[in-house]
Amino acid sequence: MNSCDGETWKQKLVGIGTDGASIMTGCRNGLVARLRRDLEKPELEGIHGSAHKIELAYKDAVKDVPLAKKVDLLLLGIYLFYEKSSLNRSMLKRAHDICQVPFLVPTRVGGTRWLPHMLQALEHLLKSYKAIVLHMQQIQNPDDPTYHKDSSRKAQNFLLLLTSADIVQYLHLLLDVVLCLGGLSELFQHGQTNISAIVNEIQTAVDVLNKYLAWPGPSLRRIMEGDTTMFQGEKLSGRSNTFKTATRDMLTSLISSLNKRFIDIAKYSGNEDFGDSAVQALAQALEKTLMEAEVNPTLVEDEWTVLKSYIYKTSSADAERGFSQVKLIKTDWRSRLTDDHLTDHMVAQLHTESVGNLNPDKAIARFLTTGPAVWMATLTLLAAAQWKIWTTAMS
Repeated sequence: MNSCDGETWKQKLVGIGTDGASIMTGCRNGLVARLRRDLEKPELEGIHGSAHKIELAYKDAVKDVPLAKKVDLLLLGIYLFYEKSSLNRSMLKRAHDICQVPFLVPTRVGGTRWLPHMLQALEHLLKSYKAIVLHMQQIQNPDDPTYHKDSSRKAQNFLLLLTSADIVQYLHLLLDVVLCLGGLSELFQHGQTNISAIVNEIQTAVDVLNKYLAWPGPSLRRIMEGDTTMFQGEKLSGRSNTFKTATRDMLTSLISSLNKRFIDIAKYSGNEDFGDSAVQALAQALEKTLMEAEVNPTLVEDEWTVLKSYIYKTSSADAERGFSQVKLIKTDWRSRLTDDHLTDHMVAQLHTESVGNLNPDKAIARFLTTGPAVWMATLTLLAAAQWKIWTTAMS
């Protein structure tokens, strides 16, 4: 870190955005605490990123719901059942062919904290439900060539859960909830998100969840309006009040968590005058210097007020992406990068415009008028001249 951008980063550093892990925000040996201590900057501000607040609110809501824990274990267990066995995957593909449904492999629900990953795991399970149940039933037969005692025992436990009415209904409830929150999660991950969009989306999500307390969502309603004892041709068992209790507890807790983690901007009474007196004193003390730099000191206070409304980004997903990019770059073939080159690659990865928004005209024009293009044109002309001389001599 001492060689990163010389020593200037130490003087320029005033704040750092991280996730909420103790290795980052720990009060004694966390990254922020160590930077404050090593740089002798007790004023260094650590900012807990907002990118995962939706996911954390969801985790708070389901941690005390027994049915939610069963579903999480079911999703993880089915993923590992097929991920760790190529034989099980090949037999699952054959079951998909028999059921004439598109082949979808169960995905991991706990790989990251982003809710869209949970959505993908739910969709794959429900779309492949008939094929998965068929495969689980097949490996119960001792005469089946693929029969294995350990796999058969696991499959039997999975079947008990997959054919439970409470589990199937909760899976559809969860699909509705994650669809509702997934759009909000993706909005938080967008680097250009603004506060007004976030506030509107949060309120919309809370309104939808409140509606789900009284009326089932689209996915749940489809199975509740039909024969609730059957799902995709499989008979369901174990109907009880567990699902109703889990629905009420999960939705109520989720709404409460969202309201607690995200303040109501309309009711916010923060310190709107923060820094005003300091900026005023600074402008007066540096009036001569500012005037020499052609800066109007009387406008500094107004500029400070405007700056405060823009200074904090709504999305902190870039902090999360930074850790991912470090891992990707350092495990690539460039594993011997110095700190300076690693920083350059990080800047290029995190701050480069997306391909869809890139206008290459300036880069092309610069290339055509600078060294490389000029050298290429010169070499081309020289090669053409030499070829002409050689062909003339040969003729």
